[in-house]
Amino acid sequence: MTTPRRVTTQEALDAALADGATDLIVDAPDGACLEIRHDGFVRLWDSSRVVARDSSHVVARGSSRVVARDSSHVEAWGSSHVEAWGSSHVEAWDSSHVEAWDSSHVEAWESSHVEAWDSSHVEAWDSSRVEAWDSSRVEARGSSRVEARDSSRVEAWDSSHVEAWDSSRVEARGSSRVVARDSSHVEARDSSHVEARGSSRVEARDSSRVVARDSSHVEAWGSSHVEAWDSSHVEARDSSRVEARGSSRVVAWDSSHVVARDSSHVEARGSSRVEARGSSHVEARESSHVEAGRFTAVHLWSQRVTLTGEGHIIDMTAVDLTEVKTWHAYIGADSLVRPDRDQMVVGHVSSQDHEGRLGKDGQIVIGCFEGNVAKLRKLIEGEHWPSHADADRRAKYRPRILAFADLCERQLAAWAEAAK
Repeated sequence: MTTPRRVTTQEALDAALADGATDLIVDAPDGACLEIRHDGFVRLWDSSRVVARDSSHVVARGSSRVVARDSSHVEAWGSSHVEAWGSSHVEAWDSSHVEAWDSSHVEAWESSHVEAWDSSHVEAWDSSRVEAWDSSRVEARGSSRVEARDSSRVEAWDSSHVEAWDSSRVEARGSSRVVARDSSHVEARDSSHVEARGSSRVEARDSSRVVARDSSHVEAWGSSHVEAWDSSHVEARDSSRVEARGSSRVVAWDSSHVVARDSSHVEARGSSRVEARGSSHVEARESSHVEAGRFTAVHLWSQRVTLTGEGHIIDMTAVDLTEVKTWHAYIGADSLVRPDRDQMVVGHVSSQDHEGRLGKDGQIVIGCFEGNVAKLRKLIEGEHWPSHADADRRAKYRPRILAFADLCERQLAAWAEAAK
């Protein structure tokens, strides 16, 4: 290897580059950074400090420090430190540390560490570690680890590990593992494993596994497996399997299988199968199959339901919940509004019997609808519903949905009064 040339001034650095020197130690006094504007290849050693500009190509080794700007290209090795800006491209190896900003692109390998901000793009491999903020995008592979915050987006593969916070979004594949918190959104596929907390939202497909806690929301497809705890909400489809505990709520469709315990609540539809124990509550619809324990209440909504066990049956087949007074009595509207709750959840709201959820931020979720009270009222008074309901069906369900909007306004007023 050529002995690196040591330079301490900008003039000496420019001269070395002009001479074709490729191995340098850039050691300006007082910790200053010198600039490299060079179309060729430069390798930095020891504790070099430079700013790479234009289309320069820099390989940083040792404990060197590089600030990459414009369309510069940096390869970071050893314990080097790189700040990437503009449309710069960084390849990080060993235990190097990269801070990525703007629209920079980072490829992280081995045990490198990347902090991604703005709209930066990171590809993480091996055992690299990434902290993603703002609207940054991360593709995690190997055994890489990602902490995603703000509105960052992560695609996780292989055995990568992702912890998602705030409104970050994660697509998990392979055997990746995700811990979702706050209002993060996860799409889990293959054999990925997700732990959902807070108000996070998870879409589970294939043979993925989800443990849902707090007020998290899970949509399970394929042969996915969900364990639901606390007040989590699960919509199970296909041949997915759900174990519901605590006060969790499950809507089961197709040939999904639900084992309900504690005070969990299950709505069984299609040909779904439910095993209900403890003080769990089941609403049986269509051709679902329910096996209910002695202390389980079953609301029967269809004569096609198959019932076994010793559950307590409440026949609802003749009840019309599109009549607002009947619906109010069913949901307990008189005592439903309380200032001490974190969210209000009301069943049988939409024309497809979706429940309605209201958060303290004023946002309502009903099926695929999301918006505030004003947006809901405008939608319902119009002719174009997400369910594509015809005129007769809109007329039938409009009063009930508007009654739900009234309840939302009362609940928001209760929260506002309590906050004074």
